[in-house]
Amino acid sequence: MPPLLPLPYPRPGARQRGYVLLFALGLLAVVSTLVLGVSASLRLDTQLLAREKDLLQENYALHGAVQYAVAQLALTDAVNSLQLDPKDELLRNGQFWRPTPQPYTVTVAKRRIEVQVQEALGLPDANTLTAPEWERLFLLLGAPTPLAAQTLAARLVEFKQELIRMRGGAGFASLQELLDWPEIPRRMVSTTTVAGAVQGLQHWLVVGSGHKKVDKDLTPLPLFAVLGNATDAQLQQLGQWRRAGSVAPVQFQAWLQGTGLTAATPDNPVWLLRAYPQRSKPVAGSSILRATVGKKNGALQVLDQWTERSLPF
Repeated sequence: MPPLLPLPYPRPGARQRGYVLLFALGLLAVVSTLVLGVSASLRLDTQLLAREKDLLQENYALHGAVQYAVAQLALTDAVNSLQLDPKDELLRNGQFWRPTPQPYTVTVAKRRIEVQVQEALGLPDANTLTAPEWERLFLLLGAPTPLAAQTLAARLVEFKQELIRMRGGAGFASLQELLDWPEIPRRMVSTTTVAGAVQGLQHWLVVGSGHKKVDKDLTPLPLFAVLGNATDAQLQQLGQWRRAGSVAPVQFQAWLQGTGLTAATPDNPVWLLRAYPQRSKPVAGSSILRATVGKKNGALQVLDQWTERSLPF
């Protein structure tokens, strides 16, 4: 019997070879997709890290600019306390920071930061407001009914008392903490009137000054009726005086009689600062550092500050 020969290995047909090729191509496509996905993810992570690093450096620069502004304002306050003659050489040659519509520009860590300075002597501290004053304020800012304003005021005072019980202090640690309270309607935080004026809690209140005195030139007219019992006729009269020029202190003191209000004094200044990066065009997500500056224990310092993500001013 002849020896048995091994059967030849069957060669794959064209169809089988096609399946193998398709499988290999599919596997390559999957691998390529994974590689591209990982590569894109790494690029995105790198971009995000770079953006976060840039925002962090920007935030440090903003805080540095605010501290520089505080030092400049302290210098201005010290010079004002000397009560020098307006023709004095120091006043004529010195460059002192004062409230102005135009921002000051400073360079911090190679970043140009613009700082706006606004006087806030006549804005009340939110922590000093009573429940009836909150009620009148909410009604003024658009509460639908007196009952709704009363209810919101009562809940806000209750929330403030809870904060005091938890951590002590005067209540709200910052104005931002008040503005972030979810029960306050957003339209009460900031809005623009038909006449184009801005109003709202963000523009009418501060935190940290510890007083609610009024200023003859700076306190918004509606607040005179919120903090005291000024009549519409009195508000119209004060508005006319303001439009005619600065109100004389003696004139203002006479006007305050019977309103239950106290005039603010310039020896205890309060300023609002807005610091933001100087850019050639607006950039979404840019930082704005807001700060309230005033005297504490005789020294000028930051009383309150918070960072917003918004468009530059």
